Formats: sequence, structure tokens, C-alpha cells
Amino acid sequence: MKRGTQKRITKVVSCLTVAAASLFCAPARGELTLYDNDGWIVATDGRVNGFLTYTRGGNIPQNTANPVFPGGGVEDQPDNQNNLEIFRVRTGFASTAINFHVKRVVSESLTVKAKMGIWWAIESKRNVDQPNYPDAREGYLKLEGPWGGLLVGRTLALFPRGSIEINFLYGHGYGVGNQCNNLQGYGPACGHVGHGVQYPGFSAGVVYNTPSLAGLTLSGGIYDPVTLPGSYERTPLPRFQGELAYDLAGSGGDSLHAYVAGLWQRLVQKGSNTAPVTILTADPWGVGFGMRGQVGIFKAGVSSHLGRGIGLWYALENTPNTVFIPTAPDMPGAYALRSFDGYYAQTMISPGKTDIAVGVGISRLKALAFDAGRNLLESQRGISVGVYHHIDAVTVGLDYFRGDYRWVMGDHQGVNFFNAGTTFVW
Repeated sequence: MKRGTQKRITKVVSCLTVAAASLFCAPARGELTLYDNDGWIVATDGRVNGFLTYTRGGNIPQNTANPVFPGGGVEDQPDNQNNLEIFRVRTGFASTAINFHVKRVVSESLTVKAKMGIWWAIESKRNVDQPNYPDAREGYLKLEGPWGGLLVGRTLALFPRGSIEINFLYGHGYGVGNQCNNLQGYGPACGHVGHGVQYPGFSAGVVYNTPSLAGLTLSGGIYDPVTLPGSYERTPLPRFQGELAYDLAGSGGDSLHAYVAGLWQRLVQKGSNTAPVTILTADPWGVGFGMRGQVGIFKAGVSSHLGRGIGLWYALENTPNTVFIPTAPDMPGAYALRSFDGYYAQTMISPGKTDIAVGVGISRLKALAFDAGRNLLESQRGISVGVYHHIDAVTVGLDYFRGDYRWVMGDHQGVNFFNAGTTFVW
């Protein structure tokens, strides 16, 4: 596996997983109000965490006859038997973060809100002399009224955010999970991302949501499109995403949330004046659906996603898995998009101040007919267990994650992640 490819994947996945803090870092007690006067409200919420992590298992398989295809599994410096063992002190699934909220009530039919979020990881890239810069990860304004809401700016995209909400709320909000696919990496961990969960990512966009109608809301967004360098680098149209959601609230905190979300974008191959080529177009698409709910101390969620050209880790990921890159210009199947799907189930029991979580998920890649002879990743399966004890605003967490990775020619990798740490939330 090419180390440059793995580092690129890890960097992007780590940046994307930090979004969980953006959505959910406010505790149940609500935001801390800093200013409230004359129709203006300024508030903050955030978290700080740190975890001890120990990882042990096999490295990327060293198949000399049929090398494994880059873009999957877990990579690090192995020993002489190609095994992994590494200890780290690092950030959890939800990053250390601070968010600022500003609200202005203009009239009975118009409220203006703004959010600015800054995140940073506690690691220093395995170098004590390495600076650690904060990351301005989220910033948007939102207009709200009886007519619905209109958001303009950068925030978590719609597809497939329902799955990552389940992962945070019932799985790794106070834990780590898997540590993405490069254990030397920097930034927040991945939870179940890449193992049944796909991350939506942060995107600049304009998103409208309808008012709730008997619990139903419809959201639609026009987003800044993404490119796939090396294959499709022109984007004549925006990226479109939507979500239909249903919410039902019962007594005593009981609740139900169900959703279906979709994604579509047009991609176009770049031209060349010196070597004209046939201009190809591709239309990656994705569909995600699921539900989560709580009855008493029992919480559970299930989700699934499928699509073409969407990748294993995050929506429209730029890795060798996504597009069939030809070895010759006239090769059949040149620049075709591969298909993916994922399935995830998560449960949690919360007796008193302790949460006990169990999850399982799998992400799969479907090889093209043109892929004969390529040792592509076939699946990434994850099984997780976590115990989290809350002491006022502090949570102490222990969690274990088992990752199993299989390639189409029979190669297998198994990795165990052991994590322990604490989180302070305000």
C-alpha cells in the first residue's frame, strides 16, 4: 500500500470526523449564555477530551503475488512478522472544540442565528516540536420563522448525517472507536466511520428546511461541488442533497427519529489541448436511510447507505477505491465509478449515570467487471463495545473496537483498538 495514499485518506477522514463535535457537543443542560440583552443572545458550548489508546493486530497484508489495493484497512509500521502494536495519547471521536452562538430575534416571523465553531486535536503529529493549530471548521447563518429555515454557510451536509448521529449519540460520543486507517495520523478518531457508517463531511452550501408538519420535515441543499483529481476535475453543476425526516417525542424522554437522505452530482473529465480525449461524464449518487429511538433506559439505531462513486469512508471520497483508473488510455471501463453499501446497528442501555453501548457495522465495495486481477478491498467490518460513566460535566469512558478487513483474493487483516479517557463538556 502506498503510504502517500494512506496519509491522504487519513487526513481527510480525520478532518471530517471532527464534525461530530459541531453537532452534538452541547450537553443536555444547554449552552452557557454569555450575553442576553435587547434581543441579542450570545452563548457558547464545547468540550475537552483526551484518551489513552492501545492498538494491536495485523498490518496491511503483504501479498507479493497479488498486492492489496490501496484505500482500505489499517496501516502502521509493522514488526518483522508484519504485526502492529502502538500506544498513543490522542483525541476521541468528537474533538476538543468550542462553539459560539449568536441569536437575534428580529420579529415574530424572523429570527437570525449564527454559529462559529473552532476545533483542534490534542496530538502533535508524533513530534513534540510540531505546532498544533486550531481549525475553523464551521461557520454559518440561519434565518428561521414560521415558513421554515434557510441556512447559508459551512456545516455538516445532509447525506448521510442520520447515521453519524446514531454513532455519536449511542456509540462513541464519549469514546474513540477505530482510529481511522493510519495509526500515526493526527486528528479525531473515526468511531464506526468506514465500518457501516459513512461521514457526510463539512460543505459550503445553501440549505432550506420546511417547518415541521405533524413531525415531518424536508430539507434540501445546494452545495459547493467536489472533484476527483486524476479522473473528474470539472463540475458544471452544484452538488444536490436532501433529507426527509420524521420526529416523534413521547413522555419521559422517549423519542423516535427516522430519515431518508439522497445525494447527486455531475462530474466531467477535464480536456487536454495537446492530447484530445473523449470527454466523459459521471453521476455519483447515494441514498441513506435509518432510524433511532429511545424507550426508557433503552436506546437503539439502525442505518444503511448505498450508492455509486461515494466511497467507503466519506461521501464522494477521492481514493483509488472510488474510480476505475485505467493503465492504458483505451482500456475498457476507464474511469467507471464503483458501487458501495453499508449497514450499521447500535444499541445503548443507560441505567443511572452509566451508558453501556454495543455496535456492529460493515461497509462494502462492489468490484466492476473490469476489475479482474485487482486485489480490491471487499469489506470493512467493525464491532464495538463501550462503557461511559457520567460524573456531572465529566465522563469517563472505556471502549473496544475490533476491525476486520477482507480483500477479494482472500487476504484478511484483524486489528484491536483499546481506548480509555475522559471528556469534560459545557
